Amino acid sequence: MMVLVECLECDAEIWDNADKCHECGTPNPSVSDRKLIEDMDKSAGKIFLLFLGFLLAIIIIAVLAFG
Repeated sequence: MMVLVECLECDAEIWDNADKCHECGTPNPSVSDRKLIEDMDKSAGKIFLLFLGFLLAIIIIAVLAFG
């Protein structure tokens, strides 16, 4: 069964069994690869937020200690 999915780069709708996106030419990963890529993107976002929180805590401590 063919299903329309979004291209990971340009968000164009493409068939899940297409080799590449017809709009931007990005290779279309398999369904299992697509799930892995989406999970990695979510993890990267969490790591970035954790880093920002850590940086903000250091700035607050520095301001309180030296301010």
